[in-house]
Amino acid sequence: METLISVAAAGSISAAAIDLRTSQPALSRHIAELERRAGVPLLLRTPRGVELTAPGVALRDHALGILGQIDKIPELVRKAATQPQLLRIGLPPGMPHSWFRAAVATSGETQPQINFALTEANSNEQWALLQADFIDLALIHNEPREHESRLVLRQEIGVALAPGSELQDKPAISLSQLDGKVVMAHESGEVRRQEARLRMASESAGINVHWVFRKFAQHSVLIAALAEADAVLTTAPSARINFPGWTWRPMEDTKTPGQDLTVKTWAAWKSGAPRITPGFVKVLSETGSPWLRHWDDHDAAPGR
Repeated sequence: METLISVAAAGSISAAAIDLRTSQPALSRHIAELERRAGVPLLLRTPRGVELTAPGVALRDHALGILGQIDKIPELVRKAATQPQLLRIGLPPGMPHSWFRAAVATSGETQPQINFALTEANSNEQWALLQADFIDLALIHNEPREHESRLVLRQEIGVALAPGSELQDKPAISLSQLDGKVVMAHESGEVRRQEARLRMASESAGINVHWVFRKFAQHSVLIAALAEADAVLTTAPSARINFPGWTWRPMEDTKTPGQDLTVKTWAAWKSGAPRITPGFVKVLSETGSPWLRHWDDHDAAPGR
């Protein structure tokens, strides 16, 4: 699996052989044996090197998840040796750090034996990790239809405004103020439902918002700049992490009756989870309760 990942990243067997400090013939034999075991071609030879076939992409992605969990083995063993109560938790991108830290601190007052192993992943990735027993507790933005679950947090949707925006002085942003603006949203992120509601509301009101969809995380500001985005639909904690120097403002439309433009976070766990899991979920929920309205007092983005 490591060989396949290296070849895919390098784009050629010869380059991967250098990275892996082995010979090209040995690496070719290794790939051939992997393809024999898989029963399908994993690499497509091209004049420019090699590319993954569809089965190769699927195996590479699966291998990355497996190897990522293997890398955590020393940490898990070390923590288990000193703290027998280990809780493995999945964290969604953009989660308010202050909220989670407060829950951990509160839990430590009553259950000091808990130790945490954290994995950052989106909702779909967390669900797969939970099903495979790689994590004990998933914090996801889709309401689970199986396993135990509890709503633990709501976050207000707003927009991160580019530096120099004429809307920075506004305490909140309305749809009408986004008329003619380019608004970026995550193409596969955690605010798609809220984006869809805002898009329908703007169309119904005759407001012309130019939506662009990009996948962003580490290079969010660069991606937004190249998309010529005036604003980005996101939560305040995500804005603070991904768009430093931008100003976050809430959407006035979140106060419209019948409109639910909050990002909800559920805690989900399986029946075989460690016995400390329900207790920590309860702490998460109780810590999140005042944040349903006032979390921005704790996690304000730049400009708030």
